[in-house]
Formats: sequence, structure tokens, C-alpha cells
Amino acid sequence: MPTGYTDKIKDGLSFEQFAMSCARAFIRNRDDNDQIPETVKPSKYHAENIPKAEEALDNITKMTLREARVSAHTQYKEELARNKKYATEQQDLLGKYTAMLQQVRGWQPPTPEHEEIKKFMIEQIESSIKFDCGYTFPPPTLLTGEEYINQKTELYDKEYNRSVNDYQKDVKHAQQATQWIQALRDSLKVQPKEGDKIA
Repeated sequence: MPTGYTDKIKDGLSFEQFAMSCARAFIRNRDDNDQIPETVKPSKYHAENIPKAEEALDNITKMTLREARVSAHTQYKEELARNKKYATEQQDLLGKYTAMLQQVRGWQPPTPEHEEIKKFMIEQIESSIKFDCGYTFPPPTLLTGEEYINQKTELYDKEYNRSVNDYQKDVKHAQQATQWIQALRDSLKVQPKEGDKIA
């Protein structure tokens, strides 16, 4: 059975086209079109995130203690509401899983060969109960204004540094990928044609 890469060989795909098609598997951050770009560009995500993180860091350092106390209280109320909503959703899901588990346990497989599917169904539900219904968010803490500023400063500082670091890695990768593509293209220009003798 042909793969997504070999399927078009039957239609007369050239060696260069085949090689460039396969090259798509080695180039990340590519566009979704079928063409391999001449130049790979770094992702915009990290570059766009740097000024956002800078702005957030700047805003938090300018915040007064009174503003921070208000923001800390708002954050606390939002976390309480999130925890309550999550607990309700988990209880609802647990009820649905439990009801299905009871149905599966009460089901009589039609033949001994069907016992394995019943066992599998039970394992799936029990695993889902453990994974989906076993977490409880820790209770939120109401921060002081100073604690809020320190927490957010640390958070935004990490976000800024991570974005800068990831952008630098993206730029380096884009440069290496561009060189890799160019070397591949150059090597394909000197490949022997069909019928040429290979020494």
C-alpha cells in the first residue's frame, strides 16, 4: 500500500519532487501548503509574546498596593468560583461514569469470547474515573497587595524570559532549516537522470 509520500510515484513523480515531498517531514514551522519554502521563518508566537510579557511586567511594577489588593481579591473570588464549578462538573461526570459502569457490570456478554470486551469497558471507565474525577484544586489563598505584586512580577518575568529564549531558539532553527533546504535543493540539481550510468 502506498504512503502519502509514495502514492504519486505511479503518476510519474520525479526524483526531485519525491525528495522534496519527503523533506516536508523534516521541516517544522512550515506553512500548510505543499511547497517547501525557500526560507523558513521563525514562529510569530514567541516574537509577539515578548512585548505582551514586557507590558504585563511593566503594568504590575506600576501597580499601587491598593490596586494590587483589589486585584488579589478579584483573583481570589475567581479561583473560588472556578473550584466550585470544577467540583460540580466532576460530580456530574462521576455520576455519568458510575451509571455507565453499573450498566456494563450488569450486562451479560452473549458468548465467552465477549467477556474480554466487558472487562475492557470496565477498565476504561474505572481509568477515566481515576483520571477525570480524582483531582481537587487546592483552596485559593487571598494574597496581600505586596504578595500579589511579587507573585505576578515573578510570573511575568518568567514568561518574558521564556519568550525571549524560545524566540532565539526559533530563529536558530529557522536558519538551520533554511540551510538544510538549500543544501537539499543544491544536491538534487546534480542527481543522475533516469538511464544515466552510475559509476
